[in-house]
Amino acid sequence: MKDESAFQSFDIVDLARTQNSQINLVLFTKEEYQQQRIVLARKLSNMFKTTCYVTINKPYHKILDEFRKYNIDGDRFFFLDASPREDERQSSAQAVTIGSPSDVTSIGIELGRLLREERFDACLVDSIDTLGLYHDWNVVLRFLHSIVSKFRMGDNLLFLLTSQGDPGLSKEIFMLVDGILEL
Repeated sequence: MKDESAFQSFDIVDLARTQNSQINLVLFTKEEYQQQRIVLARKLSNMFKTTCYVTINKPYHKILDEFRKYNIDGDRFFFLDASPREDERQSSAQAVTIGSPSDVTSIGIELGRLLREERFDACLVDSIDTLGLYHDWNVVLRFLHSIVSKFRMGDNLLFLLTSQGDPGLSKEIFMLVDGILEL
């Protein structure tokens, strides 16, 4: 991973708060995705008691391994794991597993349940791009509209990760969010 110093002066979480942005779209370059995801996770772990990490790309245990490698407190995260199955992962005290990233209904229902139970202060969805691999963009937009509506009923912060220049991004996504933050 490259030096993080360039990213440390740009505090995305503080920026979201000062802009009064509850629902945030975080744009990243595909080349810098890994580094920026780790930097954002570190900032969230330092600022919030618990962050819900919705993973669509990797199994949660691999993300926890990355967190250990970069000295990020994995205990400050609760995972909603909708990554493609490579083994028979089970839910645990720190994670709920969903059968597949194609099951956006279950992801939305589980996220709503976790919100109602007040299990976290902030949420990171990693990433919208991956949902676009499993669904057409109309389904992804309906899913995003659903979860954004759930977050608007409370005061939890939501960070949606997506790459810059993705052809599936449309003005409808921009209209759903309060802030667009570029790393």
